[in-house]
Amino acid sequence: MSEAISILEGGLTLFAPRFPNYPEIGELHGQLSLLLFAQDKYEDAAKHARPALEITEKHFGRRSILTAHRLLRLGAALAGLGQPATALPALREAYDILGEMNQDAAQAEAGFYMDLCVLSNSRDEQSITAIEDNLLANLARMTKGYGGGTMLVTLATAQHTRLVHAAIEKDFHIGEGLLKQHLKVLAAASVTGDGGAEAAVATYKLATLYYANDMLAAAVGRVQEAALLARRHADAGDLEMLCQHRMGMVLAARGDTRQAKKLLEKTLAAYAEMGKQSGAAGMLAKEAEIGLSMCRFFDFLPLGSDAVHAALDELTKKIQELGQSIGQSHMLVQGATKYLGQFYKAASK
Repeated sequence: MSEAISILEGGLTLFAPRFPNYPEIGELHGQLSLLLFAQDKYEDAAKHARPALEITEKHFGRRSILTAHRLLRLGAALAGLGQPATALPALREAYDILGEMNQDAAQAEAGFYMDLCVLSNSRDEQSITAIEDNLLANLARMTKGYGGGTMLVTLATAQHTRLVHAAIEKDFHIGEGLLKQHLKVLAAASVTGDGGAEAAVATYKLATLYYANDMLAAAVGRVQEAALLARRHADAGDLEMLCQHRMGMVLAARGDTRQAKKLLEKTLAAYAEMGKQSGAAGMLAKEAEIGLSMCRFFDFLPLGSDAVHAALDELTKKIQELGQSIGQSHMLVQGATKYLGQFYKAASK
């Protein structure tokens, strides 16, 4: 894709000064906008979407199919920039024109991005649920017209992923609502009908969200679902080990130390080795150490205060180390801190 972008940029550099405002120049800008959007370079995508729209409108008129597609690309880029109020007028206009022209899949795409703009302003679970039927209906029309797993469908669902990631760290209920919705989005857009490897990842994230918010029974169920999906889809990568790690953390938090230690000793060894090359693996190794410290707390609990407080001091230190690595506000640090507080209360009884 980077090579294609370089070729298009070279074409603009060469031809735009010679043939300013020609429709072919608008097409070059439009193609660049789409590829830059695919690389999450939303500002650059918008920068090219604007001249693409201006040139196309000049040659073909405001109500043409080509102009509608340019409006759609501009609206999508602005939505990606987190500017829903600016994106919506372009998307609404594209939606209306494409409807008049019987461009069903493209109209549904504009509708889907409009739904995403509304979702980006969600303040509670009800506002997420209220738009879900419309969101999924637009996605179904897109998938029928473009095909499941095609570029435009994948780009649209990736924008829903972006909303999920933004919400998870800010608000549990909105993050949970969007993650559950995301599983439906992935299933609707996939060729397999179950969301594929991406659904396995999303289910794992939901399990992690439950773990971090002291919903351990719900976390167990979602980890098991994620592991099942991971085994079904070879392209899920290392997700099976991640599921073992998360299950170990859940079991450690609820005091099931025997099974937790088996899982976490295994994942600690693996992630400590991977951590020499990967920061993410290093973070997971630190979290595994937290889980093993939790196990020591429960194992020492019957032995008296000295052993228990030594275990709590160790756990505190491990949580501080993780916080220094990924930030004190990170969901996993906040979750571990929550469990630490519970353990101190249990130790004081």
